[in-house]
Amino acid sequence: MLKDHGSEIEYMTKDFDKKMIKKLKIESIVNLNNKLRDLESETVEKSLTELKRILRNIADKEPKQYRLYRKELEILKKTVVDEFGYHQKGSIIEKYVGLGIVFGVAIGAGFSSMNVAFSGAGIALGLAIGSGIGSKKEKDEEEAGNIY
Repeated sequence: MLKDHGSEIEYMTKDFDKKMIKKLKIESIVNLNNKLRDLESETVEKSLTELKRILRNIADKEPKQYRLYRKELEILKKTVVDEFGYHQKGSIIEKYVGLGIVFGVAIGAGFSSMNVAFSGAGIALGLAIGSGIGSKKEKDEEEAGNIY
């Protein structure tokens, strides 16, 4: 079973302002820790421990820690998806919106051959379609209990 890193992280960040807590996605890490509490993973344990170490350095105002923090957080999120199939809230929508924009540019290129004014319409169309698909998939995952 995983240690309770969530309460330690909340304690370490109690003096951070709301903007910093949102930027560091502290709430998401605490929710993930609560979701994984009954499971076992050496990789996740190691990653959470490393995140706590970096957070201590950020609290001590050491420079160049934010890049390390973001890198370790991405490693943690990828590991959790690979091992347990849990996704961070909003991450599925982000992925499909990005794909929608890519396809929207292609659609816009096709539209612009008819009229240059239509080139932006493809991006908007791709964005809307990607957002809709992502929202549906995220809702399905949330119903399955795979969102933290």
